[in-house]
Amino acid sequence: MGDEAVILEGFDSEQARALLHSTIHGAGRLFGRKEARRQFSREEMEDWLRAQGVTLVGGDLDESPMAYRRLDEVIAYHADSVRVVHRLRPRIVVMAGRGEFDPSQE
Repeated sequence: MGDEAVILEGFDSEQARALLHSTIHGAGRLFGRKEARRQFSREEMEDWLRAQGVTLVGGDLDESPMAYRRLDEVIAYHADSVRVVHRLRPRIVVMAGRGEFDPSQE
């Protein structure tokens, strides 16, 4: 929720062929949901997001941006098979908070 989103374009390369011309769909987690709740405080998460210029409405620590790998590091690892075409910077993130109904979690 704090990193930019990117639009990627794949290109033919040895790495792309080894990956069957498939690629990442996100940065991936460093901590599971329960561990993220144990590791981070709401204040830490809000401070991190504020430093990125992002306003959070709702959300919970299980989705804390500190629980995820940094997207640019992941993209750099795949630099031989994808290039960034466009970057989208988040300004406001709206998510169901803890204990709120979230139809995507059913």
